[in-house]
Amino acid sequence: MHKIALPLLLAMLVALPVAAQAQSNEFNPNTYTCGEFNADIQVSSPTLGYAMLWAFGWLDRAQGQPTPVTDQRIADLTMTIVPQCQNNPNQTFLSVINSLSGTGK
Repeated sequence: MHKIALPLLLAMLVALPVAAQAQSNEFNPNTYTCGEFNADIQVSSPTLGYAMLWAFGWLDRAQGQPTPVTDQRIADLTMTIVPQCQNNPNQTFLSVINSLSGTGK
């Protein structure tokens, strides 16, 4: 699955600036659902890129130890989120990330 996810994420992150010019995308972790995440991952939506970068930063902050953002770390995080979101499409992205961070809020 990593062999598919890494190129997909790389393409998505490279396309973010172009997509941002073409349309306005908004990411709100309070309202973005796992169902939206599941749909966005299928089409490499720019919103997915925003969600993953936000999640990476949120988790780094929760762990109190900033780490460099790398393609592999984003791919690994994505593969951690995918099963949770597939099993809980109505759950908010924020609640999934909080469960990963150990805050459970």
